[in-house]
Amino acid sequence: MKKYTILFLDIPLDPPGGGQFSLLLLLKHLDRELFESVIFESSGGTFFDILIRNGFDARVVPQGSLFGAINELKPDIIHSNCATTRYSFIGALYGRIFNVPCILHVRVLDRAAIRDRILYAMSDRIIAISEAVKNKFNRTDKTVVIHNGVDLAQYDPSDCTSGLKEILALPAGAKIIGTIGRLDLGKGHRYLLDAAVIMIDEMKLNVHFIIVGSSTPEQLASLTAYARSSGIDKHVTFSGFRSDVCELISLMDIFVHPASFPEGFGRTIVEAMAMGKPVVSTRGGGVLDVIDEGITGVFVPVNDSRAIADACLMLLNNPSKMETMGKAARKSVEERFTAQNTALKVMKLYREILGI
Repeated sequence: MKKYTILFLDIPLDPPGGGQFSLLLLLKHLDRELFESVIFESSGGTFFDILIRNGFDARVVPQGSLFGAINELKPDIIHSNCATTRYSFIGALYGRIFNVPCILHVRVLDRAAIRDRILYAMSDRIIAISEAVKNKFNRTDKTVVIHNGVDLAQYDPSDCTSGLKEILALPAGAKIIGTIGRLDLGKGHRYLLDAAVIMIDEMKLNVHFIIVGSSTPEQLASLTAYARSSGIDKHVTFSGFRSDVCELISLMDIFVHPASFPEGFGRTIVEAMAMGKPVVSTRGGGVLDVIDEGITGVFVPVNDSRAIADACLMLLNNPSKMETMGKAARKSVEERFTAQNTALKVMKLYREILGI
């Protein structure tokens, strides 16, 4: 059987972001008897080390060496995981010159105007991770929506116990509300903290908040100072970046996604749903593909702390609804957002392009 070489291009974040972890899951679930994966990383770092530890053929190829490295490899398909970047452009240019099919995997809603149009024209197919991402292109004739997936084996609500609650010194008896995401301005953490003030001072709820995610020292200092000035610092734990996502989510009674700006998908929401947790999320972007309103989660308006607090109060006052919503969330992930399902759809696209 002929084996086809798929070259993946990636510009990693450090620590890795959702785009990197989604790529890792795809690599793990591709048919290795039919497809040989090679990953060119623009730089080394944490994600490169993860790829190597998992046994993948990953190579650090700086942008200036990319064209020559592709020519030496001579792949059957170029699959860019770095959206509208020069790294993607070089890959697409090589594909155009040497008639190698190029797939652009778009994971962000941010628009890059003329660069989007150029790369769209140069690519043979576009993978969009949500309908919202697909719709940012004026033409969609060669765009297919393939949602990100999670490895359900890593998200088992019945098998995620640990001593993490004691390690993080979380208060006994308090309901835990949490969020996961970089401490960037657009993630809406201040609105969650304002909602915490409402829940603690006005609603008199016994709640504690876990805010998980990497940040710069300045971002962390700003948010911790904001919590302190709001008088809720004893009710908030900033954990920083952590890899034990399953255990963290298992501690939460409610997962909140308070983003101020629409996101391309919302991977952490799917992770929370896989752990059987009800979700409160701002409405917009790729999240609309993920949450079934009133069934697997509750939508709230953007930048509305009162709405976040009210939604959390409603759920905490209805334990049976929380349980039903959590079970429906897990079922939705099992049916729609598994890594296996994502890989099958990507491989179907590969076969279509290659004519096999």
